Amino acid sequence: MAYSTLFRLSDVWYPKLVLTNPYTKLPDLGDDWMTIRIYNSEHTTFVPGAVFDTSCNVDVTFYPFDTQTCKLSFNVWGYVGTEVYLHPNVDEALLDYYSENGEWQLDSTRVERVGGGQVTSDSLKIIFKIKRKPMFIIVNVVLPIVFMAMINIVVFVLPAESVERVSYSVTVLLALALFMTLVEDNLPKTSEPMPILSYYLMILLILSTLMTVTTILNLSIYFKKAQVPGCLKSIFRFVYCFRCRFGRKTDKNNKVYPIDNTNKRKIPVVTTINLDIEEPDITWQDISTCIDWIAMAFFFFGTIVTNAIFLSTMAKNKDSTLNS
Repeated sequence: MAYSTLFRLSDVWYPKLVLTNPYTKLPDLGDDWMTIRIYNSEHTTFVPGAVFDTSCNVDVTFYPFDTQTCKLSFNVWGYVGTEVYLHPNVDEALLDYYSENGEWQLDSTRVERVGGGQVTSDSLKIIFKIKRKPMFIIVNVVLPIVFMAMINIVVFVLPAESVERVSYSVTVLLALALFMTLVEDNLPKTSEPMPILSYYLMILLILSTLMTVTTILNLSIYFKKAQVPGCLKSIFRFVYCFRCRFGRKTDKNNKVYPIDNTNKRKIPVVTTINLDIEEPDITWQDISTCIDWIAMAFFFFGTIVTNAIFLSTMAKNKDSTLNS
């Protein structure tokens, strides 16, 4: 029959296991008030407990679809590998006291031993692979940004006489800048690597800034009173296809049928009737309207391409993460 007795940790020799990658101070595993159970079979049981703050390298390139690998590295402080041999009894971390986190999902764990030598000590590494839960970021950050980027283009549909046109564009610009600040507050302050989401927000911010500048300059064109230069009139005629709308047309309903006396049949002849319509005078208001349509098409295409590239990149990384 096995007998055992308890001793205070301060009364027994034990190897000091120290966390070698702490966040603040260098903590050891075990306090003096803890106990060690010693059996008559010369076996000793020690179940330490502690709360550690550790740090790990974070890769936020595909935020919020990122997966991180963190580790707890324990070292036998003051002893070399020939004096104390560390041997893990399990290949994975025990999750009996693990509780779910609302932001991260524990994907997998493993325990590795790194052997020491005559001048280095053994160490144990408990490696955790965690995956971010992206739904909160998608609903509260990504989708509002995509929607704001789309409605920002509607500024070119508003009438130039409306006093809300510039304020509408500036409001969307400030909203995008605010969301960019919110995203940066949730990311580590590092430039390597930069998340793709930050580049996406920067591109949308640049597009929104260009829309605001285009709107302001176009309003100044709309209210001009001077004569429109001939080059602008030519561009306007080309865009609105004035040659098609006000050019010479053929009336196919009016036909003259001369009679061929030899074959006794009618010969249809299509006549061209001058149906020219007087071309209207081109004003600065017409030029401003033309600029609005061109700018709306340009920024719509740029926004669609930016959103497509960003969402497809995020989707590919999400699929590769799920497959792995």
